Amino acid sequence: MKKILLLIAFLFCVGVAFAQETALTSDANSKYTPMWSPDDTTILYTYQDLVDQQIGIVTTAGVQTSLTTDATDPYFKDFPVWSPDGADVAFQKLNGTKYQIFKMDVGTQVQTRLTSNAAYSHSRPEYNPAGTLIAYYIDPTFSNNNQIAVVSSAGGAETNLTNKTYDHEVPRWNHAGTRLVYEASSSLGDNKQIGIVNSNGANETNLTSFAEDHETPQWSPDDAWVVYSRYNSTSNNYELWKVPSAGGAEVQVLADPSFSLINPQWSSDGSTILYVMTDWATGAIYTVSSSGGVPTSIISDAFDNQVPQYNSDDSRIAFTKYDATGYNQVYDYDFNGPVGAAPEFSTVTLIMAVLVGLAGIFVLRKRK
Repeated sequence: MKKILLLIAFLFCVGVAFAQETALTSDANSKYTPMWSPDDTTILYTYQDLVDQQIGIVTTAGVQTSLTTDATDPYFKDFPVWSPDGADVAFQKLNGTKYQIFKMDVGTQVQTRLTSNAAYSHSRPEYNPAGTLIAYYIDPTFSNNNQIAVVSSAGGAETNLTNKTYDHEVPRWNHAGTRLVYEASSSLGDNKQIGIVNSNGANETNLTSFAEDHETPQWSPDDAWVVYSRYNSTSNNYELWKVPSAGGAEVQVLADPSFSLINPQWSSDGSTILYVMTDWATGAIYTVSSSGGVPTSIISDAFDNQVPQYNSDDSRIAFTKYDATGYNQVYDYDFNGPVGAAPEFSTVTLIMAVLVGLAGIFVLRKRK
């Protein structure tokens, strides 16, 4: 009976090791900025083609499709995002010497240019929850004066939402579609703060003021909080902080004196925050309670794991790994079981399997 139980435990650990982490791509092109489709079936990303950066998708079964290529559209593209209905993808495309915002019908791969001002670049598009507007930031003068603007997802006139004379970058809509947060800095070399503005351009203000960089803000599911990474110049690392979106004191979520904590993202119920712990050579993926506490390791190995993103029900994570292929590949981590193809061992479960196996050998030998 003891032999049977040990065998079952060992097989369970090995099964879990193979079940959770799946490489969805393996070709000789690095991929970046993975993003789940609204229906959780497909992951959007950019990839380095022969010359320019292009856009691709991969299903959870590992089927890849290039939406753009150097051969058909030899222009650099970056930061693609899904429309809320999953029918279109918006992205920035180098058009001449400036970036413009385009959208593409995923089914037909037909592109539509949405912005028209050729005097400045348009970067980091973001759909509002209704899919009717796209926010981005513009660089009108190259003099530390980037502004947040919006355009209809059908194209048309561009409207500035911010106007203060400092940088406003990387806008993020709240879930109600009524406000946006962004990175703000008042002068060249000044610390980045978390700014906020209404969707009609009213009430532009900063939520933070501490004299360190604040980066990559993300809304909580109830729009009550904003989480971000804040630099600590004493430890030379980034920490996880949050601030009430209505204004108030910054609250530290988590800090590590030896590693930077970056790319935070809330779970859909607001209970946990997903993030990367990095020494800038390798990255491991963790979660922590949104109120702080002891973090939980999700993916920790010898490779560089970056930009994790929950799917809609938090059952899976899409991320990139600079793996043994020598390129950034798109991976899928499934909390509930096997998906796709080409599974790899998770470090934690591999250790568990080895320990159980050694324990089994010890018990069997002792019985002899």
